[in-house]
Amino acid sequence: MNISVTKTEAMASEVWFDSHMMHVRLLEGREINVPIERFPKLRSATEEQRKKWRLIGRGIGIHWEDIDEDISIASLSRAVEKIQEQAEGQAGHPLENFLMQAEKAYTAYMEAQRQVASAYKENERQITHAYRRSEEQAKVACSGSIAQALKAREEATAQALKAREEAERQVREAYAQAVEEAEKTCDEAIAQALRLRDEDLERAWKIRQETMEQAWTIYARLIK
Repeated sequence: MNISVTKTEAMASEVWFDSHMMHVRLLEGREINVPIERFPKLRSATEEQRKKWRLIGRGIGIHWEDIDEDISIASLSRAVEKIQEQAEGQAGHPLENFLMQAEKAYTAYMEAQRQVASAYKENERQITHAYRRSEEQAKVACSGSIAQALKAREEATAQALKAREEAERQVREAYAQAVEEAEKTCDEAIAQALRLRDEDLERAWKIRQETMEQAWTIYARLIK
């Protein structure tokens, strides 16, 4: 987008449109180019209605009779300045987005850690409960026979060990899944931040190039 802004009061000499922009040539030769989207009445107007314009006060403003719209050259200049400021201000957004995404990934990772610890604690409780219950069963069996008591204790111990192994397996799987999800979230956040940074830098560079081209065009006109 080619844009130029005058810091002093300017006078228009010509107005024309393309599909997305309104172009205004000033008396000194410079041009102001602004997106039509910034002016609702012009955006909704037909091509023929846009062409029916006239200058106000020798060029300090523009009037469209059919749509009852008045736009001053000063307001056009301010609109262009605002577009430039927005383009320049977007350079820092990729880093901010990256930090936000990284913070979300870290929060998700810590939540996964908390869930794993909670699951591990619950499994430990279940193992302890099973072991104590088996001991109680072994004590009851002892009243009938020492041999039966020893067998019952062995079976209870085997069950407790099996339960512990199963609990540890579940904890390892839950932890591995949580770490994988956290790493995936972080990778996606980094990729998104880099993509946004590249897009914003490309947009800012394009605006700079077009602005320089416009400046050279104006300079060439002035030195003729």
